[in-house]
Amino acid sequence: MDQQVTSNSTHERSGGAISSPQGLDFHPKYFDLLQETHARTAQGVPSPSLCTHLVFLSNETDAAADRAATENLLKQEGFIAEQMERTHARIKTPYGLLHWNRHTEFSSFTLFDHNVTDDDGGPMPDERLRDIIPGKIDLRFAGRLLLAIRVHVEEEKSPLWWKDWDSRDNHEPSGCLSLVNGGKSLVWYNFMPLADEFLHIYVRDRSGYDRVRGRVVQRLLDIETYRILALLALPEVKRIGPMI
Repeated sequence: MDQQVTSNSTHERSGGAISSPQGLDFHPKYFDLLQETHARTAQGVPSPSLCTHLVFLSNETDAAADRAATENLLKQEGFIAEQMERTHARIKTPYGLLHWNRHTEFSSFTLFDHNVTDDDGGPMPDERLRDIIPGKIDLRFAGRLLLAIRVHVEEEKSPLWWKDWDSRDNHEPSGCLSLVNGGKSLVWYNFMPLADEFLHIYVRDRSGYDRVRGRVVQRLLDIETYRILALLALPEVKRIGPMI
């Protein structure tokens, strides 16, 4: 197995560049960018759960306004801030735990909802989801919505949303079924919004641990958030390409 390396121990910096043992020069920010993935502690996710993630495009000048508007949301709705920092907050609501994170180019709100089954033990209807976000938790102040995604989490031994993953995958050719986290989690995603205009990712967990599920959910949300951000400039590139 390859040994994990860090920029301080096994890579030499010369004139701002990082030289690898293979003779390739890493970008000076390479390791800083990788560490961003580990900058936030993952929220533990029980099973079953539904995580609703909204990303709003912003800019550096909106940071103070973002925080003020988030604080105003707490006052208006009577929500309780378990943690409130300059760029992030953990907010207790009647519908679940709401996380706010402020980045340079965007802000995000993630609701961790564990009340996802009806009286018969089946999945809650989609109408309830829409009633919470964007219904009862009004986030229109946050700006223009760039990404709306829901992550459905269930245990393999207690399936809630899908009884037969293989059948679902075979009937949707755009879908991707992946075994991740060392075989402890199964993920299905088709990269297309459903009728509610949200993207939906389905996670079937085999680990039995909230913290493991939480790390998987956080990584999936990070991947989708930065994938969409990376594609944001593509239409403009296509437009001006013929002129260059």
